[in-house]
Amino acid sequence: GGSNKKDLLAWVSAVTKKKTDNFSSSFATGDPFVDLVRGFGGVVEDADEPVQKMKNAFNAAEDQLKIPQLLDAELTASSPDEQSIMTYISYFKNHPNAPHVDGLSDPSPPRTPRTPRTPREIPRKPNQCRVSQIKKGIEGQPSTFPIEMRDGDGNPIKNAADAIHITVKDDNGDAIPVTITEKGDGTYEAQFVPTDGGKVQVEVKHDDKVASSFQVEVDPDISAFKISGDGVEQAKQGQDTQFKIETFDKSNRPLKQGGQHFQVEIVGQDGEKVPASIKDNGDGTYEVEYNPSTPGDLDVKVMHDGRVVSQKKVPVKPNVDHSKAKVYGEGIHKAKEGHKAAFVVELRDKDGRKIEGGCHDLDVHIEDQSGHRLPASIKDNEDGSISVEYTPSQGGPHDIDITYQGGKIKHANIEVEPVIDASKCKAHGEGLTSAKQGHPAHFTIQARDKHGHKAIGATSTFDV
Repeated sequence: GGSNKKDLLAWVSAVTKKKTDNFSSSFATGDPFVDLVRGFGGVVEDADEPVQKMKNAFNAAEDQLKIPQLLDAELTASSPDEQSIMTYISYFKNHPNAPHVDGLSDPSPPRTPRTPRTPREIPRKPNQCRVSQIKKGIEGQPSTFPIEMRDGDGNPIKNAADAIHITVKDDNGDAIPVTITEKGDGTYEAQFVPTDGGKVQVEVKHDDKVASSFQVEVDPDISAFKISGDGVEQAKQGQDTQFKIETFDKSNRPLKQGGQHFQVEIVGQDGEKVPASIKDNGDGTYEVEYNPSTPGDLDVKVMHDGRVVSQKKVPVKPNVDHSKAKVYGEGIHKAKEGHKAAFVVELRDKDGRKIEGGCHDLDVHIEDQSGHRLPASIKDNEDGSISVEYTPSQGGPHDIDITYQGGKIKHANIEVEPVIDASKCKAHGEGLTSAKQGHPAHFTIQARDKHGHKAIGATSTFDV
């Protein structure tokens, strides 16, 4: 009836030292079954999932308390049946070694045709070994986990280290030494040092029975990094830029697994931070991508677990729209031999705004009629304009090609006014040898420069 049900719930709460509200959802977690067996001094292997908790508890109850397995773990976890659970719990309440709880009435006998086997006496000795499992470790660094020893009444057990047996094996099945240190309060600390990255299997036994078995993921001890790619050499305004991080162990061997914690901090010369994404490829390499919005120098800092492993200055080239660039000045239209000529180039983006800092990637190619390239002086005026100066060494046609990062800005063909060299000039015609009184006499002067080339376009005058 209701009184028996209430008493049975109160008894479970008293034995497990945890409040149990009902015989359905409360038991679906598996925890009350585990706590009941341990309340009797039994040993139950730890587990994470409800179904596995129940299986471990049911097996321990049958082996150690001779309580038959009346419940199905999967069904109880998904659809707990109150009456079936009450019947099973009654076996615990009727057990000869059941803890007595004052103020409770005797429960009704279990409604089952099965008769429990004769229970064996549970010895009062260190019989509870509770292990706090760990999931992660680091190569070459101590990994520790606590163990708690309790007697049948839940009291701490001291001086029980000899009853605890731990084996730790690496991926290759090789044993890793383990030390056990007593803390003096019924707790013990187990410690091992993994020698390589990978997976480590840990098994803890107490009185030759497995108390816990778990796996530890060991991160390798990273000793070296290689950082490469355009993203740590140069970047371009408004374009995705990448670089790669490679990791190596203490023997300088490439790591083959991911999981490391990298941070990337990128700051522009204006102090603004540039967002960066990091992709773990899972093979010991990591891809970093960012997109700078302004030209200038970036401070690119790479950190591993907060420690700086690389810091570089990365120049960001402006994103020039070649069709929007402007070129003006007399030197782009005409020049005079031996005299400086100049013009100005303005680089602009797609919106027509001036771009500063593009001087280094501007190329000016000036070639005379003989195929010789003229030196050109290029100066950044730091106001979005670039001054270009050149001095033609001879007159005649010249070609000017202006490009930025290989893209055409402007092509011009100009005529350079030559300087006449009188010693190279020639004169011919009848007027130089004979003339007739009263009649015009003619002759021709052929103007030439110092190279002997015809001085076409020369503005000099001749005195005859």
